[in-house]
Amino acid sequence: MDYAEGASDDHSNIDDRDLPFEFATNGDDAEQSPDCISSTATSSCQRSSHPIYQYVTRTATEWNCKTCERCFKGPRLFNITRHFKRSHPEVFAEAETMRLQMNPDEVASYLAPLISAASNGRASSPSTSATPLSFLKNAEFEVPQLTVKQAPVPKKPCQEKSFGSEKTARRLLTSLVSSGVLSSSLLDNLEFRKLLSLVPGFAPPSAKDVEQLVENDTRSTFARVSQILNFSLSYLSSLALSVDVHMQDGTLPGFIAVFGHYYSVQTKSFEMLLLNIADLPDNSPKHLVDSTVTNVLCKFSSQLSLNHPKISRVTTLEVPRLEPQYKRPYINLFTDQFGNQRELDESDYCAVSCCPERLTVVANRFEDSNVPDQLTKEDLLNKKSYGWIGRTDSSKHVVCAATIMQQVMAKVFQNDSEVSAIMGRIMEILRKLNSSIEIIRSLMERTNGNELRIPRNSRWCSVLGAFDRFLTLAPQIEGMCKENGWQFLSEKELEFLTKLNTVTNPILRFTERLQATDSPTISLLLPGLIKLMEHLKKHNAELSSDHALKLVSEIEKCFAHVLKSGEPGYDPIYIVSTLLDRRVAHMVVDHDTRKQRKVIMATISKMFPEVRDQCEANGNEIVLEDSSPFGFGTVSSSISVPSASSLEGSEIVPYFHRFIRLPTSSSSIEFWIEHDQEFPVLSKVATAILSIPASTVQTISSIATANAQIANQLKNLQCTKLPKHIRSSVYLTFNKHLLKSEEDARSLSEARSDTSCSPTPNREQVQKVSKKHAKSVLKHDIGLFRKFRIADLKTTSEIKEEQEDYISRKSPRLEMGLNPPKLKAKKPHSEERRLSSASSSSKSSASGCR
Repeated sequence: MDYAEGASDDHSNIDDRDLPFEFATNGDDAEQSPDCISSTATSSCQRSSHPIYQYVTRTATEWNCKTCERCFKGPRLFNITRHFKRSHPEVFAEAETMRLQMNPDEVASYLAPLISAASNGRASSPSTSATPLSFLKNAEFEVPQLTVKQAPVPKKPCQEKSFGSEKTARRLLTSLVSSGVLSSSLLDNLEFRKLLSLVPGFAPPSAKDVEQLVENDTRSTFARVSQILNFSLSYLSSLALSVDVHMQDGTLPGFIAVFGHYYSVQTKSFEMLLLNIADLPDNSPKHLVDSTVTNVLCKFSSQLSLNHPKISRVTTLEVPRLEPQYKRPYINLFTDQFGNQRELDESDYCAVSCCPERLTVVANRFEDSNVPDQLTKEDLLNKKSYGWIGRTDSSKHVVCAATIMQQVMAKVFQNDSEVSAIMGRIMEILRKLNSSIEIIRSLMERTNGNELRIPRNSRWCSVLGAFDRFLTLAPQIEGMCKENGWQFLSEKELEFLTKLNTVTNPILRFTERLQATDSPTISLLLPGLIKLMEHLKKHNAELSSDHALKLVSEIEKCFAHVLKSGEPGYDPIYIVSTLLDRRVAHMVVDHDTRKQRKVIMATISKMFPEVRDQCEANGNEIVLEDSSPFGFGTVSSSISVPSASSLEGSEIVPYFHRFIRLPTSSSSIEFWIEHDQEFPVLSKVATAILSIPASTVQTISSIATANAQIANQLKNLQCTKLPKHIRSSVYLTFNKHLLKSEEDARSLSEARSDTSCSPTPNREQVQKVSKKHAKSVLKHDIGLFRKFRIADLKTTSEIKEEQEDYISRKSPRLEMGLNPPKLKAKKPHSEERRLSSASSSSKSSASGCR
């Protein structure tokens, strides 16, 4: 909206230093170009006007208020607005409303010189100010550089003026609908549409239009996920999957959420994305999860499946317990034709597992004809725990570590009378503390805002967390109980709870760490279990019962596939990932590393066929003989020397010699980024393996943290199929970090397919660098050679090779669309100084590795 000045507003001869900047033209002292347009020819529409000037009359030295007819000296905008704000607030409010409805370009021209004058200490005119408007470069609109030579800017149509704000309002409505805060059906409500119509220049969209916008965001995110998959399944990189399945009320088919985990070279960290969320079929639950995951993968590519060589591992949940009857936290889903629960038979094991919030299916891999028809209970347990062994395509399944830990605690504490009694007493006190708002408020004041945790019967980690918080706030809780006349825990009960928490608190912390998504977790499982069992054995004497020893026994039984990792018949991914994680590698490395090196080589050869030739065992075994000191015979010893051209001799042996035996708390990912030139293959392999999650993603818990409305809708879902709007909301909530501009997507598509696993550009990327920059780099490189007189000592071919290598190391990433953050300067570590003598082992592999 443009406000023109009236005919009575004669201020064309007012000096620029006396008038506000937005009305300054060409006063007596104003410098003016000879070919500048005169002030009399300047149209009033060419000058931006504040609406407050409609209510005053001005002269060269004073102004009069039309409302109260008072006369004031000094026609400053500040004085005028201050008068109306104090004496006529209703007029001032009306003028402010009109000012906010001005055209954005006029508002920008109105604000720009004011900010410039405030920074320079003097008001200046847009025609004479030389200060650039760089402070508005990130604004939603561009500010024109107004001068007296500039022709009058034509007015924009009303629709064009409000296009940006209307588009922004639509995006905000779409965000509210997709986040579950606003229902799309509310947009068709007449009263709500009247409310939205009060926004000037905004036409409220219909519910169908907003739903279409949400669907467009979902499709864009799906395309972005598909693009990331293509780069993650590239040379020497892989994608890890985790599967979370939910059943409605434990009986009705629910939905399945498939997550992808990979290493991002742009963020230098692990990323997680939701591939898709799909409904479970209504047929028999046996093997349905594997088929549903395959259908989800096929939507991205017809060749993508669980057996794809670039799918490194699939983290799933544990199989069902042996007891067929209902026992928390696990239940039996197998029913007969009448809907009653039936006894589990042999074919049911390694097929389905679930708890009130989770379910998984692992295909039955025991198809050997030598397996007896009648299996004992112990045989069924072994078959249940290691059902993926025996087939090459089944080794990709990784059982969720958090779920197995729930089983361990359930078997030890579920039928324990002492634990059940103390749990009942704590629940009784918690119910009383949550009986009224006044009691809750009083407790919050005593605990400085720390809330109590209410345990859920389906999760033992939740119970342990409630115990830990109860002990932390025990003095405040005891004071509340005495104040209200309630019975608190006795000294004996409090002592038992303290000892129990001492034993189980590390289990709670370890389980929480295994469910992290921003750091490696698969590498923490094996050393963490070793450390946990040491803790339990140490504190066994502190409890009167044998809870600690029972926990150790159950951990050894349920996590045998982890503790025996690397042995024949067991998945080696746990020991390999631990050895590649510098934080914990020293806890599992052997004195003689030849066996562990062979396990790493075999795992790399199987997971990455591209480097299988480098993993072949080609080396020499040197046998040394000498006379015996016993007076007869000879003594001999042998040393295994791997080939220097193999992966073992060029990278694995130097890594073991220099870095693996020293403990460190630094990031393992930063280590592999810093040493990607020294270990080009092993660094890519390490980032791919360390991205495998040890536990599945808790869908509802993760959504509840980001959006409680959507989580409540999922929990209260009664239909067998997932509604479309909930599906889109969940998908956008997990993948909101992928909604970037098209420029980011194009820059990623221009990068090579290997960018998801290595920050080093290859030859194809180097060729994309402009020829002009390449010539300048070559010129600079040759200048360096001449300066230090190195060219005289090298052949022409050697100089050319070094020039090409220089380009590959110095090529700008901005032109290739990678643009990663700069690496920190490598600081000398004391551990490397202590191992300076061991660095000579990396120069030659003839010394062997023990």
